[in-house]
Amino acid sequence: AVVSTQSGHYGRERQREEFMKLREEEMRKQRLFEEENERLRLEKERLQQERLAQEERVRLELEEAERARVALEQERSKLEREREMVKKKEEEMRRLAEVERKKKEQLRVKKEKSTDCDSALIPLL
Repeated sequence: AVVSTQSGHYGRERQREEFMKLREEEMRKQRLFEEENERLRLEKERLQQERLAQEERVRLELEEAERARVALEQERSKLEREREMVKKKEEEMRRLAEVERKKKEQLRVKKEKSTDCDSALIPLL
């Protein structure tokens, strides 16, 4: 009976040791699992911050591109208006030159007629 009590004691002691080993292994696995979860949470947070920063950069670049587009459109409109004004001025200059040419032509014709009249009158004198 003493032998069986001792073997029962050793059996329970072994069971307790195995249970403690299993418990330690389970706690180690749980700790690793929690550490991996924390690492993944931090990585997710880092990626989210990166994404937000990139979205902000893209938004700022788009705003800058829009401002540049508007400025170019305004410059194009300004140049177009200036070109129209230059065309009108050139047209006005051509018109004035034509008027001036016609006046000179009329004066020349008038002088010729006057000279012709004077020439015609000279023999009468």
